[in-house]
Amino acid sequence: MKIAAPVGRQPLFPVSCIARRPAQLPNVPAVAQTLPGYDVTSFAGIAAPGGTPEAVVAQLNRELHAVLALPEVCRRFTESGGNGRPGMPGKMADHLSRS
Repeated sequence: MKIAAPVGRQPLFPVSCIARRPAQLPNVPAVAQTLPGYDVTSFAGIAAPGGTPEAVVAQLNRELHAVLALPEVCRRFTESGGNGRPGMPGKMADHLSRS
């Protein structure tokens, strides 16, 4: 995916999803560059039913890490302005409890 806007022909609005300029849009400022402290984040998670054995959760987590490390998957995340940063199973519960 290539994102471009002709210079001087249409206004570019700040990128609001991250606190710094994305590599794909080097000429488009992040909102946080003009509004200090502004940040918007999103996340996606995979959940298993309560009571799923820890060994199964651990195996699923290992497989997810392996998939997210594949060059094609990394490239697709980068092209869309995101990143795939898998965590450990308990991190999602922590994140949700703070939301």
